[in-house]
Amino acid sequence: MAGATATTAPLNSYADTLGGNDSISLSDTIADAPINVLLVEDDEGDAYLIEKALNKNRKVGHIVRARDGEEALEMIASGSVHPDLALIDLQMPRKDGFSLLLEMQKYDVDCTCVALTSSRSGADSLRCFHRGARMFVSKPKQPEQLSALLNEVIREL
Repeated sequence: MAGATATTAPLNSYADTLGGNDSISLSDTIADAPINVLLVEDDEGDAYLIEKALNKNRKVGHIVRARDGEEALEMIASGSVHPDLALIDLQMPRKDGFSLLLEMQKYDVDCTCVALTSSRSGADSLRCFHRGARMFVSKPKQPEQLSALLNEVIREL
């Protein structure tokens, strides 16, 4: 989705059948399509707040939560999820976010991966980018800042 340009494609023969010069705007179809989110978060409180903030955004469609990287990878491997956006915590049991990012590449998952973490470490940020994350975002301390932060992430898609 990133870097896609919106163009207008004429319907030609279909438009003739309708009796007009109708066209489909890709910006109306692609940009307005709901964003499916895979939330990978082990902390119940954080997951609740993130889901609540995501649900306020009209662009967000379906939200699926995995409680750790292992569960997320099982969902991806089975094909039960097809996310447009993966919000990934870094510090989780069984399989952490760093390992998940690396293993997601093996499955050729076509989604934007964002490390959403309490870490503010430059080394963690660099490690995430080397593993395919598009963004490294520190969780805000205030819940009301979370909606604004996630809205900005979604705008960047």
